[in-house]
Amino acid sequence: MATLSVIVLAFNEAANIAACLESVKWADEIIVVDSGSTDDTVMIARKYTDRVVFHPWGGYSGQRNFAHSLARCDYVLHLDADEVVSSELRHEIQNLLRSDPSLLMAAYKIPIRDWMFGKFVRYGSWPHQRPIRLHRRGSGRWQGEVHEGLVVHEQIGE
Repeated sequence: MATLSVIVLAFNEAANIAACLESVKWADEIIVVDSGSTDDTVMIARKYTDRVVFHPWGGYSGQRNFAHSLARCDYVLHLDADEVVSSELRHEIQNLLRSDPSLLMAAYKIPIRDWMFGKFVRYGSWPHQRPIRLHRRGSGRWQGEVHEGLVVHEQIGE
């Protein structure tokens, strides 16, 4: 069975990070990269993992690439501190990682649902976002600034 590292970027996310980390506590490894929070983010994160690392803000891609360099597991799931993994996604990822390693792809797109003003966004392009968030360690590199993306030159699943 393939193993899973979860990487979470954080900065002053005390209001959100517990729900995020609670949703992935089943992972083999959780890494939180904090860029200097002044609230209780780090203290809360340490309740879930001892892999809480300070790294000065280096832009979105820089932070993700740094965090990726810390991962030790076969696959990496990248999350923002205000995101949670649903039970359905958890089961899908767990089943995927249990499958025959020769059938696993280098990366996977995951549909995301945006929450705004107390409800899920249903219109426009937002409900159709499917960024690459799960990938084999070493299979890609993050590029771009605010709307960064993982560049992978191998087969991508969904």
